[in-house]
Amino acid sequence: MIIVYVVYVERTVKNKSLLFMKIETSVIWNNRSGENTSWFHPRCCRLDGGRLFMSLQSIGGGDFYGPVHESIFDGTRWSDPVEIPGLGWEKSVEDISEGVCDVVPYDHAPTGTVLAIGHNVYYRDGALFDSLGDWEERKGPVVCRFPVWSIRNREGKWIKSRKKLFVPGMEECSMYSCGSSQWFFRGADEVYIPLTFGFWNRTDRMVCSAKFHYDGENLEFIQKGNILEPAMGVGNFFGMLPEEMQDSKLYGVELDDLTGRIAKQLYPQADVRISGYEKTDFQNDFFDVAVGNVPFGNYKVSDKPYDKLNFQIHDYFFAKT
Repeated sequence: MIIVYVVYVERTVKNKSLLFMKIETSVIWNNRSGENTSWFHPRCCRLDGGRLFMSLQSIGGGDFYGPVHESIFDGTRWSDPVEIPGLGWEKSVEDISEGVCDVVPYDHAPTGTVLAIGHNVYYRDGALFDSLGDWEERKGPVVCRFPVWSIRNREGKWIKSRKKLFVPGMEECSMYSCGSSQWFFRGADEVYIPLTFGFWNRTDRMVCSAKFHYDGENLEFIQKGNILEPAMGVGNFFGMLPEEMQDSKLYGVELDDLTGRIAKQLYPQADVRISGYEKTDFQNDFFDVAVGNVPFGNYKVSDKPYDKLNFQIHDYFFAKT
């Protein structure tokens, strides 16, 4: 396994202290001979005291993952990988085993914990049982792919068993996943996680982002917030809002006057603005969720902050949202 380090070096140039970036590589474990373990999918985050944490797992063949391990860098060397409790193989249903893969760790400084998020994977008869591209509902055992998470506390101890990431409205999905994703914290306790999901007997896949609350012990979906539908039509997405999110504040934008007035009548509790999206002045970072079916086409609108980017209409909607 080769680790790439990004190192910042402080140097003085013309009496000014500047930081320069350089890249270093280091081989930690080598299995060129095939006699050792092939470690896969290293992901790192910092720990206190100048240490680093790395999650990794063995791999043998296509998507055949072993238990997730951890290794700690003390400033000199990486420790030998140790299996993380709760992130190994477990019996699922019948002769199917459930493992974990694509784990991404994040150090949460306010609580001194490491939050690790990945997703589950299934095996049968020594081979991958399902794949993210298999959308046909199977006869016999029905298993769903979903994100899982675990926590390492200040003392370096993990919770005993992994937990399923609960997202309202995705109970009927054949899969929803955030494996290997670049999720992030905003503030001390809000976690934003991108998700991809799909349904049985459908070949398309959808994406969204969801907001969660994290306190060092639990990771919970935030059930309400500010929701924007930037090209709302008559508000079909508002009408499909999960029951758990009914207390959210709704905001919509619709260009067509008649359609917008219908939306106002259907959803009197919502702030519906009948105008072009480019004329709205919503505050940045105000919304928690955005949904809808944006317009697509080879044309543009003028919105001064975005004009220099030369976006076509659909790209503009994504960027502004």
